[in-house]
Amino acid sequence: MISDKAIQHAIGEPLFRSKKLACCITDKKLRFTFVNDAFVQISGYTRDELIGHSVSILLGTNILKLAWEEFSYFLKKGRNRKDTWPLFHKDGTKMQAVIETSTIVIEGTSYILTVALDITREAELQSELSETQKLLSDTEIISGSGSFEYNPETGETTWSEGMFYLFDLNPSDPKPSLEEQRAMLPPEDLQKYQEAIQKCVTEGTDFDLIIRLNLPERTKYIHSVGRKEKDKENWVFGSSKDITEQKKAQLKIEESENRYRILTESLPSIIWTADSEGYLDYMNRHGMAYFGAKPKHLKDWEWKNYIHEEEWEEAERKWVFGKQTGTAINTVNRLKSKDEKYKWFQVLIIPQKNEFNEIEAWIGIATDIDQRIQAEEQLLLANTRLRALIDASPVAIYSLDSKGIVQDFWNPAAEELLGWSKEEAIGKFLPHVKEESQSEFLEIAEETKSKGKISQKITRHKKSGEEVNIEVTGGCIYDEHGEVSEVLVTVMDMTEIENNRKRIEESLQEKETLLQEIHHRVKNNLAIVVSLLQLQVFRSEDKSERNKLTEAQNRVHSIAMVHELLYQSEDFSSVDLITYYEKLIRTIINNMQIDSSNVELDLDIGISSLNINQAIPLGLLINELATNSLKYAFNDEEKQGIIGLKIRRAGNRVFVTYSDNGPGFDMSTADFESGLGMKIIDSLITQMDAEYVVDSKGHFEIELSFLEKGAGPIERAKD
Repeated sequence: MISDKAIQHAIGEPLFRSKKLACCITDKKLRFTFVNDAFVQISGYTRDELIGHSVSILLGTNILKLAWEEFSYFLKKGRNRKDTWPLFHKDGTKMQAVIETSTIVIEGTSYILTVALDITREAELQSELSETQKLLSDTEIISGSGSFEYNPETGETTWSEGMFYLFDLNPSDPKPSLEEQRAMLPPEDLQKYQEAIQKCVTEGTDFDLIIRLNLPERTKYIHSVGRKEKDKENWVFGSSKDITEQKKAQLKIEESENRYRILTESLPSIIWTADSEGYLDYMNRHGMAYFGAKPKHLKDWEWKNYIHEEEWEEAERKWVFGKQTGTAINTVNRLKSKDEKYKWFQVLIIPQKNEFNEIEAWIGIATDIDQRIQAEEQLLLANTRLRALIDASPVAIYSLDSKGIVQDFWNPAAEELLGWSKEEAIGKFLPHVKEESQSEFLEIAEETKSKGKISQKITRHKKSGEEVNIEVTGGCIYDEHGEVSEVLVTVMDMTEIENNRKRIEESLQEKETLLQEIHHRVKNNLAIVVSLLQLQVFRSEDKSERNKLTEAQNRVHSIAMVHELLYQSEDFSSVDLITYYEKLIRTIINNMQIDSSNVELDLDIGISSLNINQAIPLGLLINELATNSLKYAFNDEEKQGIIGLKIRRAGNRVFVTYSDNGPGFDMSTADFESGLGMKIIDSLITQMDAEYVVDSKGHFEIELSFLEKGAGPIERAKD
């Protein structure tokens, strides 16, 4: 309840205590908040009969609807379209009243101030005209309005007192000239105002427009209305009212609404508004596009046409409950799109209530959760499949927390391997970890948490007491905070595997020993052959024969040396090339009885080992090449002989370069092409499937390359 003092301050002492000019203050529901003595007198009601009640008690039923329409127009536009109204006295008598309505603010709240002048008895009011004019002037000032007369032909103007206040002037100040007034209007507003005045004068058309008034310290919005005076040619009578606050409020509302529209139009959700009964009056662009609708369709909107038929009955029940209780509706529904497909939406419908807790409107938001629903369904299906897979797995699988408590996995394979049933294991400490092994288990658990996984072979006991060797592997599952929530463990029975592994290791050891013995015997047998050839060399008196026997001896020795190196090595599939080739060439030098100080070896062996199946023919090839170099290249005793051998690997190919610094020779001679050594070289190169290039001008050099083969029986089978 507002105080009389506040009202008196707001409307002024004369109007507050007036006995002639009736005034009342109402809220926005048109309920009386204050009436002065004059209003009580002309209505016939007491203050108690008026305060808190609707103004409709003074209006006839036939004009009640019109009165509400006029009031709605006033709230939106800030002005009246009708100023004369019939009012009914308490005793039923009818009177006519001129009404001036304006908005006032009292103690921070907006109210409607209405000043009514009974014109039923105009003769009686004639004597009171001066007082009335004063009161009307006060009313103008209170309501921020003023009246004027203007002759556009002569430029003459007359102002009421209120007009001076509109221009932030005192009534005692001189009135601005017509040019000064025009300068205060923006060009577009001035043009609009002059056109309206001209049309009013020439056509007799009333004008009603809003213009801006640019004053030195601020800009005002002025609502100006006017009409041509009947008794004065070319004169226009009008009134102007300061609606700056209303306009600012309107602009602020429009700005807020515009932001709301921009927000709702930019959101990917479907957003709509509806009246208190649920009839749609707005839907955003995203919703229109989804449903394939247009704004004109909203007046005939039926949600039943868009909600899945299986969910309509439940949706309708929730809607009725929400209306009855005034609570929000939160549900999940499938909504049909323009292409007749359904998608899942999270639907939230929120009631908008007035100060009396009455629902005035609804705001609805539908968020697309179709992918989430599908993901949840897929996750459920995946979990079902995972459980089926775990249950069908021949490997024991279970899950446990970091303290060793078995969670929801303990598959049939775990029951079969360890002996405890699922019911005996779930929710309990791992049954196969005995008390004396628990400290060991906890250490393993901490290590698993730190590394995120486990792979370990341990010994445990079954439910029957039988000892079993198992291999435990597992991985950690983390919660949303990055903490280990669960460990998924697989267990394999390694008892039989371990027994088989031991048997295989023993068998392999036997085979390696046997293979070593074979290489040893082959080496010994070849050594016997070398010795026999050496005896034959000693007995032979023919130099040519001795040379041939020595060459044969070197060839056999090159093979025997491979088996000797394999016998001494732990790897029976490849030969140590660095040791092999240096030892091979020096043995050839010794067997041919050449002073080793006269021959320098330049060896660059870039690979450490080579498959035996390629090392032997390559060794024979180097034997033949070195023999030829020693026989033919180093006849000049004053020149130091050099034998070069370079072996390297590039990709999967081996590149070999052999050279000597002898005088070279003509490769086209018959002796070269028909010699046994050259035939052996050709045969060995063919055996290795090698590509080669020979340069014998002023020296000797051969470059060859071949594809390196792997080791073992498969590669030997390919050969």
